[in-house]
Amino acid sequence: MSPVNTMSLRRRSRLAGVAALLVAAVSAAGCAGGGGAVSAVSAPALAGPKRLWSDRPVMPPPSPEPVQPAEEPVRLRGIPGAAAGIRAVNPADVVAADYRAQRPPEDSYEPGAAVVSKIRGCTAGKPDCPLRAPVYQDLTGDGEEELILAVDASPGTLTLRVYALLDGVVTRVLNAVHSPFSVEVAGRDLIVREPIASQGGYEVRTVYSWDAGTRTLVQRTAEVRQVPAGSPGARR
Repeated sequence: MSPVNTMSLRRRSRLAGVAALLVAAVSAAGCAGGGGAVSAVSAPALAGPKRLWSDRPVMPPPSPEPVQPAEEPVRLRGIPGAAAGIRAVNPADVVAADYRAQRPPEDSYEPGAAVVSKIRGCTAGKPDCPLRAPVYQDLTGDGEEELILAVDASPGTLTLRVYALLDGVVTRVLNAVHSPFSVEVAGRDLIVREPIASQGGYEVRTVYSWDAGTRTLVQRTAEVRQVPAGSPGARR
């Protein structure tokens, strides 16, 4: 397994654990509540939180997880058209160059040789093509568009990648693996909404945004939210 893909899987594992804990907490809070509507006249004044069992010592913090190295940008040289801008490059050429840069991936979450070969012979965005239609959006704030690509590398799993032109070279600045029901762009944020398989009615909302220090898109937040009834995530 390549180092980048390993980090993606570790990230998914940590998110699953956090999601389970947060969902349990939300469920417990819901069970504890009760009572009917209270009129505006009799509503009690708002008060700050009150700490319970303050006579007991504070529990020590848990042992920290090993610090994972930040994902580094991957420069993909020799892609035709790069000198004319990110829109001038063929997305299939980018996927192929990324595959060569990673060496043959050992894990099915990454596009392998068969998937890359199929992308070469199909039109991005068509139902029979693993490569979804490319999206162009300024995610770094420099006024230049980045290329957002998504590959259905295996059933139920989406490989999500973002490429930027850094110093004139097509560079991968995000490599993430999800099973989302929605991928969105809001301003310069890339948002992935993913159902929690073990708890219906809840989703994990992950936000990636640009980090100038690492020159990559990094995970800013990952929060568990209740999904409104009737939304795609609620049906999972």
